[in-house]
Amino acid sequence: MSKQIEAQDGWPIGKVAEFLNLSKSTLYIWSCYDRWGGKYPPAPKRIGRRLVWDPREVIDYRNNKCAITRKELVYGE
Repeated sequence: MSKQIEAQDGWPIGKVAEFLNLSKSTLYIWSCYDRWGGKYPPAPKRIGRRLVWDPREVIDYRNNKCAITRKELVYGE
């Protein structure tokens, strides 16, 4: 039943990390910042103690917005 709940709420951090080929720690760091604009990773929502992501936003980010450079991501330039 927990998998069914996860599917309804959104993707858990493990699935997002695997899908984007990132570490869980990177996603945790990104989740601490609320200033990411539209070209940056989607923000998670908190459900209880878990962070979950909207699958549509994650897929859209990977397909359309992942092309920014590391410098743009870190420094916003």
